[in-house]
Amino acid sequence: MDIDLRGRDLEGVTDFIFGQPMPEDPKSKEWYWDVDLTFDPREQVAHLTTIFRNAADLPSRYSPGQLEQGFWYLISGADGGLSDLLWNTAVPWEARAKLIDATVALYRDLFAVDPLDTSAHMFWDGIAYDYGLTRDPETNAEDRRIQDAMFDALLQILDLDSLPCQRAALHGLGHLRHRETAKAIEDFLARNPNLPEKDRAYAHACANGTIQ
Repeated sequence: MDIDLRGRDLEGVTDFIFGQPMPEDPKSKEWYWDVDLTFDPREQVAHLTTIFRNAADLPSRYSPGQLEQGFWYLISGADGGLSDLLWNTAVPWEARAKLIDATVALYRDLFAVDPLDTSAHMFWDGIAYDYGLTRDPETNAEDRRIQDAMFDALLQILDLDSLPCQRAALHGLGHLRHRETAKAIEDFLARNPNLPEKDRAYAHACANGTIQ
């Protein structure tokens, strides 16, 4: 299926991401793997930034299942998703930094209210996982500034009064492997002495980089 997003307005791009019908067979291949997508990276980054900043409006337009599959599209590595955009140097850094920062509003205004199924928890796994594998912030300036921006966003999400958001942030920090991750998580644990023991153990695993 050929789709051209160039020139589409915000509503059109939002519908493309979240307005897809739910599959009759839940085991069928996800819709986005059958799309041959043409898009303008600058437009896509601007639209996603606005969508995340206004995420509280999404549940009135789309079902939880549609939201779940839409967010999985964004973190899956498919064309037009976040991995396709955040490292795209054709998009000015300021625009990409705003998109990363907009994830804080996404968690605060949507995922803290409804973490859906797995997409909220796995969101940062989808875009930060490579920091334990192929990305090298010690030698690559682009990898480093994206890592730093993600780290700042994750610290803000970690401070939200929502256990699902905190767990998602810990998960992301565990994969991001930022040089300040261990200290940030230890500080979080000190501020939250009543955190359930299983979550404290998970936080330590994230701080040590031993999560899968």
